Amino acid sequence: MYIFYHISDHKAFLDPFHKISTRLVPTMGALHGAHLSLIEESKQQDDLTLCSIFVNPDQFDRKEDWMNYARFPEKDITFLESADCDTCFFVLCSGDLS
Repeated sequence: MYIFYHISDHKAFLDPFHKISTRLVPTMGALHGAHLSLIEESKQQDDLTLCSIFVNPDQFDRKEDWMNYARFPEKDITFLESADCDTCFFVLCSGDLS
Protein backbone atom coordinates (compact mmCIF):
# COMPACT_ATOMS: atom_id res chain seq x y z
CA MET A 1 0.00 0.00 0.00
CA TYR A 2 1.20 3.49 -0.84
CA ILE A 3 0.81 6.15 1.86
CA PHE A 4 0.71 9.86 1.06
CA TYR A 5 0.75 12.96 3.26
CA HIS A 6 0.82 15.61 0.51
CA ILE A 7 -1.91 16.00 -2.10
CA SER A 8 0.62 16.82 -4.82
CA ASP A 9 2.36 13.48 -4.25
CA HIS A 10 -0.94 11.61 -4.32
CA LYS A 11 -2.05 13.37 -7.51
CA ALA A 12 1.29 12.61 -9.19
CA PHE A 13 0.94 8.93 -8.25
CA LEU A 14 -2.63 8.77 -9.58
CA ASP A 15 -1.98 10.61 -12.84
CA PRO A 16 -1.11 7.49 -14.90
CA PHE A 17 -4.28 5.79 -13.64
CA HIS A 18 -6.81 8.33 -14.93
CA LYS A 19 -8.36 5.86 -17.39
CA ILE A 20 -9.05 3.06 -14.92
CA SER A 21 -11.84 2.59 -12.42
CA THR A 22 -10.98 4.07 -9.02
CA ARG A 23 -12.96 4.50 -5.83
CA LEU A 24 -12.33 6.66 -2.79
CA VAL A 25 -13.33 5.48 0.68
CA PRO A 26 -13.23 8.69 2.75
CA THR A 27 -12.87 8.19 6.51
CA MET A 28 -12.05 9.96 9.74
CA GLY A 29 -9.79 7.12 10.83
CA ALA A 30 -10.52 4.77 13.74
CA LEU A 31 -11.30 2.20 11.04
CA HIS A 32 -13.71 -0.68 11.63
CA GLY A 33 -15.76 -3.34 9.87
CA ALA A 34 -18.02 -0.93 7.99
CA HIS A 35 -14.95 0.64 6.39
CA LEU A 36 -13.71 -2.84 5.52
CA SER A 37 -16.95 -3.65 3.69
CA LEU A 38 -16.58 -0.48 1.57
CA ILE A 39 -12.97 -1.36 0.75
CA GLU A 40 -13.91 -4.95 -0.11
CA GLU A 41 -16.70 -3.73 -2.42
CA SER A 42 -14.28 -1.40 -4.17
CA LYS A 43 -11.69 -4.17 -4.54
CA GLN A 44 -14.34 -6.31 -6.30
CA GLN A 45 -15.63 -3.57 -8.60
CA ASP A 46 -12.75 -1.15 -9.21
CA ASP A 47 -9.17 -1.29 -10.41
CA LEU A 48 -7.78 0.99 -7.70
CA THR A 49 -9.02 1.53 -4.14
CA LEU A 50 -8.08 4.75 -2.38
CA CYS A 51 -8.70 5.59 1.24
CA SER A 52 -8.41 8.97 2.92
CA ILE A 53 -8.09 9.67 6.62
CA PHE A 54 -9.11 13.20 7.52
CA VAL A 55 -10.30 14.26 10.95
CA ASN A 56 -11.99 17.48 9.87
CA PRO A 57 -12.11 20.11 12.62
CA ASP A 58 -15.13 21.73 10.92
CA GLN A 59 -17.20 18.67 11.84
CA PHE A 60 -16.85 19.41 15.55
CA ASP A 61 -18.68 22.08 17.53
CA ARG A 62 -16.09 22.23 20.27
CA LYS A 63 -12.33 22.27 20.00
CA GLU A 64 -12.09 19.79 22.89
CA ASP A 65 -14.14 17.23 20.97
CA TRP A 66 -11.86 17.57 17.95
CA MET A 67 -8.72 17.38 20.08
CA ASN A 68 -10.00 14.25 21.86
CA TYR A 69 -11.21 12.40 18.75
CA ALA A 70 -9.68 8.91 18.61
CA ARG A 71 -6.67 8.76 16.32
CA PHE A 72 -4.83 5.49 15.70
CA PRO A 73 -2.75 6.02 12.55
CA GLU A 74 -0.55 2.93 12.97
CA LYS A 75 -3.60 0.74 13.61
CA ASP A 76 -5.43 2.30 10.65
CA ILE A 77 -2.46 1.65 8.35
CA THR A 78 -2.29 -1.99 9.46
CA PHE A 79 -6.06 -2.28 8.92
CA LEU A 80 -5.81 -0.85 5.38
CA GLU A 81 -2.85 -3.06 4.51
CA SER A 82 -4.71 -6.17 5.66
CA ALA A 83 -7.71 -5.06 3.56
CA ASP A 84 -5.39 -4.75 0.52
CA CYS A 85 -6.21 -1.07 0.03
CA ASP A 86 -4.04 0.44 -2.71
CA THR A 87 -3.37 3.92 -1.32
CA CYS A 88 -4.00 5.94 1.81
CA PHE A 89 -3.98 9.71 1.93
CA PHE A 90 -3.61 11.24 5.39
CA VAL A 91 -4.81 14.80 5.72
CA LEU A 92 -3.03 16.33 8.67
CA CYS A 93 -4.86 19.35 10.03
CA SER A 94 -3.97 21.65 12.91
CA GLY A 95 -7.61 22.69 13.29
CA ASP A 96 -7.76 26.24 14.55
CA LEU A 97 -11.41 26.12 15.75
CA SER A 98 -11.01 29.42 17.56
